[in-house]
Amino acid sequence: MRCGLFVWLGMLPTVALAGPEAPVAWTADGHWFAYTVAVPVERTLPAPGWIFGKPAARFAVPVAEGRCRYRIYVSDVATGSTILLEDGESPLTSPVWGPDGHELAFGRIVAERDHTARLDIVIQDGLRRQRVLLSRPEVADVVRARTLPSLTLAWSPDGRYLVVPGAGSAGRLLVVRADNGMVLKSIDNASRPAWSPDSSSLALIVGGTSAALAVMDTRFGPPRVLADLGRSFQAPVWSRDGKTLLAVARRNEEGAKVPMPPPPPTREPPIEVLRVKVESGQVETAAQLAPEGLARDQALRGVAFTADRDREELFSSIDQDGQSAAVVWFRPRTMNTVSRFHPFGEITLRVCGLSVSPSGKALVVRFGPDDAGATLGVWNAESRQLTLVDPDDETKFDWAARLVATAQSLLAMQMPRPTVEGRPVERPTIVPVPGELSASQELTLRLRRIGRFGRPLCERSTASAADPELDAFFAEARLFFDLLREDYPAALASLETVEGVTTSSDRLERLLALRAQIYLGLGDNERAGDAIAYLRALESRARSRIERTPSGVVLTPEPSELAGWPRYLSLRLAERLKSSPGGWEAAEVSVAEPKPKGPVMPTGLDRLFTPDFGGGGGVAFPRRDGQMGDPADDPDVRVRNFPRRGFQRRMR
Repeated sequence: MRCGLFVWLGMLPTVALAGPEAPVAWTADGHWFAYTVAVPVERTLPAPGWIFGKPAARFAVPVAEGRCRYRIYVSDVATGSTILLEDGESPLTSPVWGPDGHELAFGRIVAERDHTARLDIVIQDGLRRQRVLLSRPEVADVVRARTLPSLTLAWSPDGRYLVVPGAGSAGRLLVVRADNGMVLKSIDNASRPAWSPDSSSLALIVGGTSAALAVMDTRFGPPRVLADLGRSFQAPVWSRDGKTLLAVARRNEEGAKVPMPPPPPTREPPIEVLRVKVESGQVETAAQLAPEGLARDQALRGVAFTADRDREELFSSIDQDGQSAAVVWFRPRTMNTVSRFHPFGEITLRVCGLSVSPSGKALVVRFGPDDAGATLGVWNAESRQLTLVDPDDETKFDWAARLVATAQSLLAMQMPRPTVEGRPVERPTIVPVPGELSASQELTLRLRRIGRFGRPLCERSTASAADPELDAFFAEARLFFDLLREDYPAALASLETVEGVTTSSDRLERLLALRAQIYLGLGDNERAGDAIAYLRALESRARSRIERTPSGVVLTPEPSELAGWPRYLSLRLAERLKSSPGGWEAAEVSVAEPKPKGPVMPTGLDRLFTPDFGGGGGVAFPRRDGQMGDPADDPDVRVRNFPRRGFQRRMR
């Protein structure tokens, strides 16, 4: 944090085009940006064990359907440091910088004791200094209040006026004096204000289902309509000379002043960036974001569009059901599309909002599915790299949750089904076995990327309050991301942590299988073989469950849920050993079938088994000479090197 933040930011602020979901405000030098997020008060943490992939442990991304806390952050692009300016359960608008960069303005809904509400316009001129510029009664329904982060104020470049959005169900704008809060004008059925560079005119969107672009001067008479837009998506933006406006809209044939070819019956009209001349109202198409229109049967959730200060770099994204997320980078001067990309590289992550810095070198991206969610990232246009914004544990969880859910979806859809002798076998976890996927395969690259982004999110802040459930989630996520990025030494350490809090015999057996996979990833064939030998011994042990029937209590055989998996791991190990010099003999030993011999079981691991009520004896393990027998008869058997401390500690 920097105590002198509001002292040296300076210069003129920029009004960046942003999507309708919680706009981001940049300072003119592009060093800082401010934004509002809505954070669920009660989060749905996944039950421990989601890494095992059972339906009961399926991951659920938190959704802000209950009470929320609303926060305003200010972030430094260069260092990544973030300052929390406002935090409470009162809904907040998105912030806007003052013209000198020393102040920040935002709206706040405050509940009164008589169940009414008021709208406070707050000026923040220091890290801990606030003053209320305006306070007015407000009829704010719950739904509208929750969408307040999608609204923002507009501060005139000369610093004289603030345009304030109302929180009621009917759109309304108030023009107020920025020095004393005096209300100069109330404009009904209006939204998305934008000041001209010389502060002489105010552009706004008027109308309901069919919007129009209008302007008014500082005498604040009735707005003058320039163009019918049809459906509008965000605030208009002025050209630097103040003679034209850019607006993003989907026009219909009736609303267009020039004839438009009708779209195909299965498509919607195109989404366009319109250039509107302020004097004449003449409209022309500057760019088409969706030239062919979008499918009528797929809901359009939003459009994000942003341009730099000189209008040289233009970024846009369309968020629609059934469509892969992508950002289009376009240069209007040359009419050239620089690239079409996803900032994260994972097309299943929705892009809900964009805001580019004044220089065009940094792009803030808000990822879905939450409209005002906290998952933001900063994409560098020069390095083409994304940096996640994660100022607190809640944000870390939101990001980690989203990445876990994304990886789960990829694995469920694209992982090969393991088979042994033509029969499918169940995986103990959702993580692939090392070598099971090609190193150059697209799925492998995507999983590695998710792992690299996700792993740093699992380290909680040292100042955070104790939260055992959150700690358990991060411990499991840490192991998951370590495995995805194929950092097997780190995964082994993370596995120890997860083992330390696991008590279920079934899950301990699955973690033992995962340990074998980690040894394979480390290239430690001996310990991998030892772990597989244990698993095959466990599999061969007869299991039964007690059932009460009309004829009395009976023992019912219960097959292992992992039947066949140890054999599958043996085959994977055999393939590796075959390709190594002198490894064929060891491979034959590794895939040998275990044979029962006496009630021998290593201390601690015997409790992984259900009690043997009917006999069946114990198990034996492969000795170095390839024979089956009591491990005590072979003091050099590799099995003894298998680390069992975690299992023994919990099973005694």
